[in-house]
This record gives sequence, structure tokens and C-alpha cells, in this order.
Amino acid sequence: MTEHQNNKIRYIFAVAFIIFACLTGIKSIHPSEKAYKLSPEHAGGDLVISCEFEDQTFPLAFISPSGEEAEATCHESGKFATYIIKDAEPGVWKVSYNETYGKTFIYSIKE
Repeated sequence: MTEHQNNKIRYIFAVAFIIFACLTGIKSIHPSEKAYKLSPEHAGGDLVISCEFEDQTFPLAFISPSGEEAEATCHESGKFATYIIKDAEPGVWKVSYNETYGKTFIYSIKE
């Protein structure tokens, strides 16, 4: 096979893969990104979440019941952090983080 034929075959495979990805809904997801539901369900008002991390704190993202990432005020001290979300909507909240920072943390929700 000539170089031109090899390039043509690569191009066809690339186009076929893109079409396949579009039709099947393949999404780019970081393999170490995790999201977990927080419980209990939040009743509304300020949401206060206290966390204890394995070694040190790492970035967390809080996702509202409507799917929006919320602004949280964070107070850190060593391997402990308290996050406050003002006027948080009621419902089940999620926390998302990248496992490359750490694998575990313990949390509690203050009502």
C-alpha cells in the first residue's frame, strides 16, 4: 500500500468513529471524576456541610437538585473543611470531585 492509501484509510476510520460517537452519544468523561448523592435530603435554607479528608482537603463541587453547580463558601483547617451554600434549594444534592486528589472523605450535613 502506498502512503496515500494509508492516509485515506486512516481518514475513513476517523470519520466513521466520529459518526459512531455522534450517533451513540459517547461523552468525554474524566475517568477519575466521581459524583455522589448527599443524604439526608436538604429541606431548604442554608446548607452546611462539614468534611474530614483522608490527608488534606481537595476541591469539591456541589451540584444542586436542578443540576447547577453551586457557589460554596469554604473554611479549611488542615484536613477539615466546612462548606456553606446560602439559600440552597431543597432536594437531593450531589458532591463531585476528582479522585486524583484523594479517595475518601467523611461528611455531615448540619440542619
